[in-house]
Amino acid sequence: MDILYTYRRIILACIAASFLLVSCSKSYTDNEEYPDGNNQFYRDSMREWVISISNIAKSQNPDFIIIPQNCSPLLTDNGNSGVEIYAEFISSIDGIGQESISFGWDGYNISTEKTTKGDITELLNIAIDNNLTVLSINYCDEDKKTEEAIRYDEKNGYISYVSPSIDLTDITTHVNNENTYNIFSLYDAENWLFMINPSKYKTKEEYITSLCLTNFDVIVIDAFLYDDIILTRGELDRLKIKANGAKRLVISYLSIGEAEDYRYYWKDEWHKDPPKWICEENINWKGNYPVEYWNEQWQNIIAIDEKSYLKRIINAGFDGVYLDIVDGYEMFEIED
Repeated sequence: MDILYTYRRIILACIAASFLLVSCSKSYTDNEEYPDGNNQFYRDSMREWVISISNIAKSQNPDFIIIPQNCSPLLTDNGNSGVEIYAEFISSIDGIGQESISFGWDGYNISTEKTTKGDITELLNIAIDNNLTVLSINYCDEDKKTEEAIRYDEKNGYISYVSPSIDLTDITTHVNNENTYNIFSLYDAENWLFMINPSKYKTKEEYITSLCLTNFDVIVIDAFLYDDIILTRGELDRLKIKANGAKRLVISYLSIGEAEDYRYYWKDEWHKDPPKWICEENINWKGNYPVEYWNEQWQNIIAIDEKSYLKRIINAGFDGVYLDIVDGYEMFEIED
């Protein structure tokens, strides 16, 4: 597998919704079950998908942590603040990961537009009010901007991480609110690390050792790293101890809205003859393919089958999953 992974995009809107709708097999416009049209279907289906993942995981391990990223519009029925919350979705998750509240929405080191920042904050306040932990990640490397991002996060009750690289290849030397506490739940955490691209490290051991030398309370990493073999329980046991000897949480990254051709489940023939539920390749991120995430075959691969991606993560001993491309519904929506 190519170790130079292509990961999280900053702006999903880079891909036109019309492009994706043409290249997938279904549209739900005028669906009688969804009087508001296909957009309601896409959002409801993503909520149901996350709830299903949570139910599967927590039935096997009640303490297993579910953290969807960039999902704040799914907290309410229509994606706006000040309206009825979607209680079943909220109760199924333990926290929210949110990118680029202060920096990174429009590019590295670029301030997020004030209106966008305000809209995100209003929705994240709903998460805070409902006892969800918010893990914030900003993309900047200038000292003043880093300090500004951390101040804003802490003011609003978010756990802050500022990535020194846009592609998540670096481990920052600074641990915000570093402590010697044992971390048993997401609620206990005061800092976190999002580091899923190990391409700068020559070996798995070098990468694991570098992570072990940190004092982050929560680390979000890729379960598979350099090959198709998931991290062992012994390797995870090492990672679950901070450099100062205290316990921490280790969470696995999991994309639920895109198929990735460098994953174990990808079949070579899919490049020429993909299943109907796989859309055209993301033109901005090579190797990533948006999917009809409501499709049964996709859901079996990711969470339902006994050898699914999720169950491999659970059986390996991870403390939870960090779900990416939860905002993938945006790529299917049609603007009114």
